Amino acid sequence: MRSYTPPRYRVMLVKESGATGGDVRISDSNKAHRFLAPLFEGLDREHFLVVGLDAKHAVIGINTVSI
Repeated sequence: MRSYTPPRYRVMLVKESGATGGDVRISDSNKAHRFLAPLFEGLDREHFLVVGLDAKHAVIGINTVSI
């Protein structure tokens, strides 16, 4: 009898727009709030976002994980 081998997946980061984070650096919760608050204005349900940062806390991307 063969043993079960689970499927393997690869997750890749793909840039979807020409927009960049620019020089936005998020080093504390107040800066995170100021940067992210406009993204949540007017939404009618909860969104869970992940903000990718480089080693110097500069924004490199935002991903919507779930709505």
